[in-house]
Amino acid sequence: MSIESFRLMVAAFSAGLGLLFVGGPHLLIGRCPRWARVAAILAATGITAVGPLALNQSAAVPAALGLFGFGLALWVVAGSKFLAAAVTAVMALLRRPVARAAGLGILGLGICIGALAAWDIADESATDNDLRFMMEMNVKPPLQDPPASVAVATDRGRRVTVKEPAELRPKDEIAATEHRLLRDMNFDSRMIRRGEAGDQCNCHGWVFTGARYWLSGDDVERILDDNGYQPASQPRPGDLAIFREAGRISHTAVVRAVGDGVPVIVEGKWGWMGVFLHGVGDSFYGTNYTYYRSPREGHLLAGLGGRSGTPAKAVVDVGDEFIPSPGN
Repeated sequence: MSIESFRLMVAAFSAGLGLLFVGGPHLLIGRCPRWARVAAILAATGITAVGPLALNQSAAVPAALGLFGFGLALWVVAGSKFLAAAVTAVMALLRRPVARAAGLGILGLGICIGALAAWDIADESATDNDLRFMMEMNVKPPLQDPPASVAVATDRGRRVTVKEPAELRPKDEIAATEHRLLRDMNFDSRMIRRGEAGDQCNCHGWVFTGARYWLSGDDVERILDDNGYQPASQPRPGDLAIFREAGRISHTAVVRAVGDGVPVIVEGKWGWMGVFLHGVGDSFYGTNYTYYRSPREGHLLAGLGGRSGTPAKAVVDVGDEFIPSPGN
């Protein structure tokens, strides 16, 4: 039990004991003189305050006294002549058909307004959660150019810009943030983890650079064109699932399992988060995806161990012109 829960329990128990001390004598003795009622209330107030102090929980005293006072107020109001008269007047009014119909209409209107307000609050909260998830998930560490010796290109020789983190966040911090986001968005039980969270690469870099660098979605379009990828209507293990949002590539994953009557299973890294296996349509990236297949061997880019299965004349993009790349 947490300390907050224990304090609440102590406050409630002390308030209940105090109310029992007030109500008990009235129940056993019957009508008490005024001085006895006042003495009982004062004694009960002391009991209510002493209870938390005896258990070393002075922070629970205000809550205990508040609950005790609320119970006393209900007791006093319940016995007042004004309340009895008001209840009698309301009951007399409700005997009239017009009053009952009006009351029913007002109740119905209140329920409708309340339902709409609750829906609006829930919808706004869900939108805020989605926006917060998107912003936190799309966080990038400070990025820098890799060493000059790193030369990455497509199979046609066009250079591809890769970046590496200038500084890695602590693993404990990343893991805690990831756990909270996945839990809040109800994704934590809908995938199988294959790799831990980390700033070393994003989803595109996980596929095309072997988890060594960050790669932009805009460069993925160039890679698809230059490395012989073609859309595939029937995916196979090893194909790519390319997700798009507003016409731009937002996520890259690799098809891992295909079966009749079951969802296609893909594997991919969610930004800086972990690597997960999940149904192709069951991710933060939505359901706007296309499968791609290439005759080349693997998905690694040239310069990182990637080899083309259908060699093309390598070229390097320089402005609006293409020239043969060196070493080819």
